Amino acid sequence: MPTEPNRRPLRVQWTEEAEIDLNKICDFQALITSQAVADRLHINVVDQVDQLGFLPYLGMQDVVIGKMEENVRCILIGHFRVVYEVAEEEIRILRVFDMKRNPINWS
Repeated sequence: MPTEPNRRPLRVQWTEEAEIDLNKICDFQALITSQAVADRLHINVVDQVDQLGFLPYLGMQDVVIGKMEENVRCILIGHFRVVYEVAEEEIRILRVFDMKRNPINWS
């Protein structure tokens, strides 16, 4: 369901969990590379996520509690999986996962 022409973009709202996820990912990146690389990663993820306000259905449907939900979707940014929910007037970023890590360690 693409956005209509001349329609304002939806607001992108990060949940606390998603912010913590991204900060942990960037903190780890700073440890293994440099703070400059981590800062660029953070900016890149936020910039790409902001585009969802214009194209909310860009991502593929995502499984929630074992079933597909039309309004819960995900996009891949490099090896990071961003899970989000399309609501009436906003996009809620729910989680950010590093797909290189073991899923057991995602929480």
